[in-house]
Amino acid sequence: MKSISLRDHSPLSAGKVSITTMHIRNTALIDKLSATIPIHISHWYKSSDNLLALLDDPSGCFTQTPRDYDWHHRELLYHFAMTIRLSSSVGTWSCFLQFAPRFTNAAFLRLEITPSKTPKNALHIIFSLLERLIPTFWIGWTNAKITRMDIAVDLLHLHISELLVFSDSAATEQIDDYWPNFYLGSKLSNNRVAVYDKCLEENRNRRGRKAMSNSGEQKTRVEFRFKDLGSISNIFIKPAGLDRFHIALNTEMLRYPHHRAWRTFLSNCKLHGVQTVLQSMKRRKRTEFRQMLKRRINPTFLNKDDIWQECQASLQAILPIPPTTKRLSRNSVRAHGQNYQKPY
Repeated sequence: MKSISLRDHSPLSAGKVSITTMHIRNTALIDKLSATIPIHISHWYKSSDNLLALLDDPSGCFTQTPRDYDWHHRELLYHFAMTIRLSSSVGTWSCFLQFAPRFTNAAFLRLEITPSKTPKNALHIIFSLLERLIPTFWIGWTNAKITRMDIAVDLLHLHISELLVFSDSAATEQIDDYWPNFYLGSKLSNNRVAVYDKCLEENRNRRGRKAMSNSGEQKTRVEFRFKDLGSISNIFIKPAGLDRFHIALNTEMLRYPHHRAWRTFLSNCKLHGVQTVLQSMKRRKRTEFRQMLKRRINPTFLNKDDIWQECQASLQAILPIPPTTKRLSRNSVRAHGQNYQKPY
C-alpha cells in the first residue's frame, strides 16, 4: 500500500484522511541491546586470558577498540574492549565486548549488540564462542543484567516538526540547532526518547558532518532509550518507561476546531517543542493543555503495545535459548565481587 505523505494534506483536509500506523511507519526494531554478564571468580583469570588471546587470532575477526584502550585512559570504564566481526552466508555483522571493569571489583563482562542488524543465527555463533572461552558463561547469562535497550520506530514521509512529544513529568528537552533533533528526558534518566532525521544521519555518515539531506526523502526516527531494565529474565516484559512518553501528530490536533489559543499553542510547539511550551505555562494552564493533548491522541498512531509486540518477535528470533542450567544463588553472585583483585 502506498504511504501517505502527511505534508501533502492541509489541516482542513487532514480530517478526511484515514491515518493508521500501517500507512506511515516501519516495523519497530531494537537498535541497541547491552547486558552485563557475571563471571564466577574461580574462572575469571582463565576467562580473561582466553578473551585476550582472541586479539592474536590471525583471521582479523577480533580487534581491540579503540587502539588507545590502555591502563592510563581513565575516561573509559573497562580495561579492554574488542569488536568481534564475523561473516556468514547472510552477510557481515559485529558485536562489541568489554571486560575487566576499572572502577569496581566485580568480575563481569559487557556485551553490546545491534539486534536490528544481527542475522537470526549470529548470536548462536557468538554465544558458542563465549561458551568455549568462559566455562560458566551460560550460568552468567541467566544472571545477566540488561543495562540498555533502544527501541526505534521510523516514520516515513513525516517531518520532525509534525510530531508532538511530551511527558507527564518535568523532563528536560534539548534541541540541537545544528542537527535537527531533540531529546525528551535527562541524560542521567533511565528513560529517554530521541527524535531525529534518519535520512540526514545516514547522509552525514556517508559524506561527513557538514552534509545535508537533499534526496527529498523524509524519514523521522523515534528512539526510546531505556537503561537498567533488571534481570535478563525480564527481557520480554514491556519496559514501564515506554508508556511514560506521549506522541501525537500536529496535523491531527489541528483537525479539532478550537479557539485561537489552541492553534497558537500548536504553532509554538512546532517551533520550540511541546515540553518546553508546557513548562512555560502556569500550572493550571499547563494541566489543561496537557489533558487536551492526551484526549486527542490517535490510539492507532505509534501504539505502544503493537511496538513492543514487534520488538518481542525480533528478540525471540535472535536470542539463543540457554541450556538447562542452575541459576547462581544471590550469595554466589555477590561473591563475584569479594576478595577479587584485578589481574591487570
